[in-house]
Amino acid sequence: LRIVCLGFHAHSLGHSATAHVKARPASIMAPFVAIVMLAIASQFAHCFESYWEHGSADSPSFWDRTYRVQGAHGRSSYEWYGLGFKEIQPILDQVFPPVGSGDILVVGSGDSDISAELDQVGWNVTSIDFSETVTQHMQRRYPLLRFITMDARNMSFEDDHFVGIFDKGLSDCIPTAEEKQRYFKELYRVLHAEDGHMVVISQKLLSVPDDLGQDWSCKPVQELLGPLFFETTPLQPPKPEPGTERQISYYLLDCMIAKVRKPMGVDVVQNCSNPCSFEKAR
Repeated sequence: LRIVCLGFHAHSLGHSATAHVKARPASIMAPFVAIVMLAIASQFAHCFESYWEHGSADSPSFWDRTYRVQGAHGRSSYEWYGLGFKEIQPILDQVFPPVGSGDILVVGSGDSDISAELDQVGWNVTSIDFSETVTQHMQRRYPLLRFITMDARNMSFEDDHFVGIFDKGLSDCIPTAEEKQRYFKELYRVLHAEDGHMVVISQKLLSVPDDLGQDWSCKPVQELLGPLFFETTPLQPPKPEPGTERQISYYLLDCMIAKVRKPMGVDVVQNCSNPCSFEKAR
């Protein structure tokens, strides 16, 4: 968002300046150019101020501002990677315990409708996001569901509380390996030790132990194909590039807790550079 903000404003002002400068006599060109350059500088200053004030994608204030600004320009819901419930439900039906067997946690829920769609098919869903702006927005949209403002790296839930955890895109926003392991350690704590499943969809290929730590037993990665997304303005979320359908790889990882037992036929994922089968390893 910050890079686009700089490029978008400076680019548009630059074109405007060029058009006007060419039409003006040389005697008055210098003062006009100076005014335009000050305008460009003010746009750069605004963007840098936004960076220092609101932080990175790992900061609640960054997302609070993003949801406020884009919400004012029509954003109500958004599915990262273009993967909605229709695309992932068959996988979740196979992975998560049967409907009614326990609670599902959606982490980094944002303004995705997946929590509501999980609820519609019968799961008992709790959704958390560290942006208070978006949890309040989603609570207004779905008043019968449970949206909580909470950082997934420091949750207040009891140990072994959830039979399923779902993450789509949150792990990609965590910048360092150390923070990722802290995050997955907390998911490990709240996931049911005997039969709980954690499902992570990410753009970055995750591995055990480098990203998740030593505590997980994971099936081979499944590759999901989606479009390329691009951003043209910070006032709107990224949009799919026409003609790029099924050209970009996103990765789905299904993991269980390894400390109790390693389920039969399930391999620990070390690395997977090629599309892998999601079937049990033989």
